[in-house]
Amino acid sequence: MKNSFSVKLNSFPLITSMFSIILFIVCFACSSGKIEYPRGIDLKNESFAPKLVKSNKYRNIALQRPAFHSSSYNNNLTAQLVNDGITDSIPPLWMKVTSSHKGIVSKQEREYLFDRNKATGFRFNQPKGWIKLESNHFAAFNVVDSFAIIGKIRYRESGTENWEFTLSNSTMGIHYEPVKTIKGNKLTGKQVENHSEKVNEFETGASLGKPMRNRFYKLDFSCGAALDWEISEVCFFYKGKQNEIGGPQIFTSAWKSGGNKNEWIIIDLGEKSRFNHVKVYWLDPAKEALLETSDDGLTWKTFETISGNTSTISEFNSRKNIKGRFIRINMLEPVNEIGYSINEIEVYGKGGPLPRQADGPVQVSDDNILLSGGNWKLQRSSLVQGNALRISKIGYDDSGWIIATIPATVIKSYYNAGIIPDPDNSETQQMISESFFFSDFWYRNEFVVPESFSGKNISLHFEGIYPKADIFVNGENFGTIKSPLQKDSFDISRAVVPGELNAIAVKIYKTNMFKENIVDDYFNNPEYEKASPISLSAVKPGIIRSIFLISGGE
Repeated sequence: MKNSFSVKLNSFPLITSMFSIILFIVCFACSSGKIEYPRGIDLKNESFAPKLVKSNKYRNIALQRPAFHSSSYNNNLTAQLVNDGITDSIPPLWMKVTSSHKGIVSKQEREYLFDRNKATGFRFNQPKGWIKLESNHFAAFNVVDSFAIIGKIRYRESGTENWEFTLSNSTMGIHYEPVKTIKGNKLTGKQVENHSEKVNEFETGASLGKPMRNRFYKLDFSCGAALDWEISEVCFFYKGKQNEIGGPQIFTSAWKSGGNKNEWIIIDLGEKSRFNHVKVYWLDPAKEALLETSDDGLTWKTFETISGNTSTISEFNSRKNIKGRFIRINMLEPVNEIGYSINEIEVYGKGGPLPRQADGPVQVSDDNILLSGGNWKLQRSSLVQGNALRISKIGYDDSGWIIATIPATVIKSYYNAGIIPDPDNSETQQMISESFFFSDFWYRNEFVVPESFSGKNISLHFEGIYPKADIFVNGENFGTIKSPLQKDSFDISRAVVPGELNAIAVKIYKTNMFKENIVDDYFNNPEYEKASPISLSAVKPGIIRSIFLISGGE
């Protein structure tokens, strides 16, 4: 039987050596510096991406610049998050998975059991097996009172059909105490129709009797008739609501290393810059580390040594400017064995590029304005202050938002603004956080409606968004675009004021890649959704075609 569970990340290859990362950085540094931005998918002769312009303003020159790591614990806690401007003390949420068939499960497979995707999981080629789960998320945040297991069992007709699942917990991960056992004397689940072999699909679970919180859990399963098991999802609940314990659904703004020896973070400042103040906000600090700079990404010079550190903040100040295009935090020894994690890195100085907005809007004809250019801004919804009506009014403070490219996906806007490395490159993809982009996003714009539109019907026309969007103009809700790439128009005549500044806000919803009901009657929850991106190539929300303002009859 073909194991379909091994293909999840085939389109998202892993970097296998530090050399490949360094080679990319060197090639990037040696390029001409001219950036050719991708054009909108329906515009052949126009690019509305921002231009990157040199700035000599004293500021945090590392803020929202491409960052690279030697390793990351998973595809969520990546280098992108060390300079995203989000500072907090929440520790990175991590999961360690061990199984009877593989031992310690690898990075690319570790979260298969929690990604809300039935197409991924573990196969056990034997009648019984076990899975152990360890996470600081369990200990610090999650109270659970019920659980569920989803998967398949391939079986032979001879042999006992008795089956059993046992969930155990532990305080130290050494001795496990059984908490709940589910069992039966007939094969669990329902037989898969039109299948050449005897296969049952099952969704089973139970209440634990009382709420509990533990760092370690173990799931044992067995069936005398089983040839093999496929466990695709292990779900935990509290008061009927699923507790997310892994996958891109959990966002923490931090990088966590994949190892606990020599690791590094490199930030590309964009050009040779001058700086005199560096600040590293540790969550799991380095005891020994070097702060280094380079002009080419190959030759490094140490400007500060960290020794005997146990503090969560490392700070460097100098009266003399340090020069370089790249800055590297070279970690040699961690304070504790779990490795390193960094919340934020700040580098204060002068130099490096800042994005400048494209021109716009563009008057296509007397009654048609292309709104793709101009003052469009973009922000992750969790970082947005205020409700939709406030966001869509004139004067809302979006100064902390990034400059958006329209038409383009959200992730392409971040690339065009010089914030992340190329999302279409299989190696630099690994530096970009899946969980950061697995989110709703807000777009907004302020523009002047021409006086010539006075007394006419005014429509806001969208050529295509992905996957779904709510539309607001001057503090009013004008409806929803419900289907991907659907052309839609909204009569906004009552809200806009010709000759004056007007505001638009568009809320883009995150991608739901796997939407189907899979929770059984144990939890009476028909709203359960499968919603996990396979990889960054699948994370494609955005305003991906043009927007027009059109005036018509009176």
